[in-house]
Amino acid sequence: MIRNIRSGVLFLLVLSGIFLFIPEVALAQNNDPAMRVVKVERAPSSEILRDDIENYDDNGDLAAGLIIRSNVTNLTLQASNNIIRQQKTGSEIRILVSPSERFITAYAEGYPKPLEIVLPDEGVQLEKGKFWIIEIRGDAAGRDIPVFITPSENNATVTIDNGDITGYTFGTPILLPEGEHYIQIEKVGYVTVYDTIDVNLQNVSFPYNMKRVERVNVSYITNPGGASIIVDGAPLPGTTIEGQPYNDIQPEGRRRVQVRAPGYLDLTREIDVRSGQPNRFTFDLKKNSGYVIVNSSTPGAALRVDNNLQDLNEVFELAPRPNLPYTIVVRATGYDDYEEDVLISEAGDSVTIDANLGMVTGELIIRMTPNNAKWTVKKPNGTIVDSRTGTGSINEIQIGTYIVEAELTNFESKSERIEILRDEVKNVTFNLRQIAGLASYRVESVFEDAEITLSRPGFKETYTSFPATIPSIPFGTYELTAKKDGFETFTTDIAIDQVESSIILMDQFRPKTKGKAFFRALLPGAVFFGSGHRYLGKKGRGFLYFLGGAAAIGWSAKSLIDYKAEYELYQESLTNYNNASNLTAINQYRSEYQEHYENASVAADNFRLGMTIYGALKGLELVDIMLQASNAKKLRQAKLKFNAGGNGISMTYNF
Repeated sequence: MIRNIRSGVLFLLVLSGIFLFIPEVALAQNNDPAMRVVKVERAPSSEILRDDIENYDDNGDLAAGLIIRSNVTNLTLQASNNIIRQQKTGSEIRILVSPSERFITAYAEGYPKPLEIVLPDEGVQLEKGKFWIIEIRGDAAGRDIPVFITPSENNATVTIDNGDITGYTFGTPILLPEGEHYIQIEKVGYVTVYDTIDVNLQNVSFPYNMKRVERVNVSYITNPGGASIIVDGAPLPGTTIEGQPYNDIQPEGRRRVQVRAPGYLDLTREIDVRSGQPNRFTFDLKKNSGYVIVNSSTPGAALRVDNNLQDLNEVFELAPRPNLPYTIVVRATGYDDYEEDVLISEAGDSVTIDANLGMVTGELIIRMTPNNAKWTVKKPNGTIVDSRTGTGSINEIQIGTYIVEAELTNFESKSERIEILRDEVKNVTFNLRQIAGLASYRVESVFEDAEITLSRPGFKETYTSFPATIPSIPFGTYELTAKKDGFETFTTDIAIDQVESSIILMDQFRPKTKGKAFFRALLPGAVFFGSGHRYLGKKGRGFLYFLGGAAAIGWSAKSLIDYKAEYELYQESLTNYNNASNLTAINQYRSEYQEHYENASVAADNFRLGMTIYGALKGLELVDIMLQASNAKKLRQAKLKFNAGGNGISMTYNF
């Protein structure tokens, strides 16, 4: 109550002509316009000076920058170590100075006294490549007017023009030049007052009602976690956990919050803390890195960034270095290095590099004797680079170590390890020595279960798996014998007198035919009705033997006919198979000739079975005749004859 009365009395005194009672402050004349510094701060991080030769000082250092803002239109600036460059845009002047600069002097027409700015005294710490902002205000000539600044709370701290004007005593007037001034009023437990006042003869009293600060709950969430939180310059204890709120109690009002995390850009925000509100604030930090990807299709290539290995063809992160580029090097054996400098000026910069390495080559010439020899060029790991016959060359072969091999049948093989150098012509000559009288012979058979024998004095080899290759056999004449069940044995002489030769056994396999033996040996032994069986008496056993023999002969005859038919079909399918020109036809005819071959084999087995039964019946019949005493006389008269030609057995008898 007393405080309010006092404020009112003071206000009345001002209105009643307070200037008459305070002569030492009344309307003091200020005839000299003056300039003053009203604000100093770091420029935003986006204000970065490009690393260029024209931005260096006389000592070879990258310059620092100052951004001068002023209401004085004809401002001229001077530095003690000279200004490197300057640019004026509207009310703003940008100058580049040496990072060791300490003094800046501002001149302006109409202001008789220059403004001397001692940078360290103003809190300016110049750094290479970075900017500071300085605001200069010019006050026109006029009167100094006594002004009353009356906060509602005693012992509040009043700061005028950022401290440039001092000597204020609470409750008493202070002389201020006409014009705008910045006011800041602070007291612990109360909301800080920020205000701009316009001082003139009609505006000299500035009362302020300060509001007590209430403390309320505040929650902070940071992405990522592990961040430090600083509120109004005071660090909070510990660090945050990602996804979980960090709880704190802060005074109500506007708070300045700074969030820091390793590897991320600092984030500064002002928040309004209010009672009755959630007061939950989220801070998403931006990584303090740029992104680089280096693509290369060169086999075996390796990537180094500032001599540190990195994964090729994958995105990796680099911390911003505005004034120092990163050195990118891609290397591969047998290729020229790819090198490039990359500048990551600020977080979020992205660079993509396609590293196309040029292959380093030489030339290889290979000469062969004899000229039909084959040569092969391999890498030490066995990878074949090229393979040809006769003299040849590789015009562009990658530098490195290679193995060159040469070979020819009946000649000694040779190999040589060589080194191809950049732009070198490498000559390799092979003179192969012949191994006398040796050849390579290949035998192929249409039947996989055949048995092939090659023989001559001192040499005999039998082969049952085809194709069979004899890599080294002496020249000469050999007897070749081919055997297979159900086929006639085939024998012929072959001459091996070439380096490489072969034989395919197909038509040589001829099935065994039983036709002639059948008709010459079996049919003449058949006994017909009324002829030859009367000697067995009247009980009819002779007729039964006749029926059994006729049935066996009939079965055998049918089997022989089936055999011949299937064999003809087999030969036809085999011919079609050998002449087939596509895979479908090959598979079809292979299946057909295999089927007919099996059918012919079954028919041959049935033929042999019929002949066996017929022979058994003939044997029983002969025994039966011999055991009958009534026929002893007739048997003595019978003459047995054997076919010496091996065509079977026949019997002639006289009654």
